[in-house]
Amino acid sequence: MSKQKSRLVKVDPRTVMVNESLLEPTKWDIMAVKDDLRGYVSLSRVLKGTPLLRIVDGALVVISGLPFIHAAQQADPPMNEVICFVEADDKTAVQYDLRQVEASDLLDLYSEDKVYWAVERLTFWEVANVERQRRVEEKILNFFEVVSASPDTYGGDYVSLGEFFWEMEPSTVTWKWKRSDREGKHIFTFLELLSDIDREVLPIRSWNGIDVKQMV
Repeated sequence: MSKQKSRLVKVDPRTVMVNESLLEPTKWDIMAVKDDLRGYVSLSRVLKGTPLLRIVDGALVVISGLPFIHAAQQADPPMNEVICFVEADDKTAVQYDLRQVEASDLLDLYSEDKVYWAVERLTFWEVANVERQRRVEEKILNFFEVVSASPDTYGGDYVSLGEFFWEMEPSTVTWKWKRSDREGKHIFTFLELLSDIDREVLPIRSWNGIDVKQMV
């Protein structure tokens, strides 16, 4: 019998089914804020999670990562391709024509050293008046100036910061900056920045669709 294993594949999220009895939510799933995550995925076209699927009675069924599958399905416009783990043996993988992705290819495509325009999105619990907007932007700008001036100290290779765009229902700010995903102190410094904004300016509901307060 062919061995069952998890493999990375490209999947049309619109073909994924839900069976509540099979769900095994991860901590990341629990931290997702549904409406905010859908808004982030609509803008970024990025799924910051890798759902786990299983073939059950001939259908692709989600085991974990349901909020991310829903965000991909309900994005505007809906995404037609996401990368997931699928539990399947070799025979089943061939039978269902699963489009397998090699991890090495993903490492090349999403290299930590690659500099790209990353989308960030903060959603708040309270109204962001002009003064609060200014203070939020000022804190983000200060963070950018510090980390971009010392890439060897902070990592992340921040090289450019775009404009801030605000929405009022709910209060949300979106911006882009050109950076890499290289590991470093910048990750913890950014989380400290979010904590400062939450405590001193506006209570944060989510960062890129995730309840950031549950990260600590």
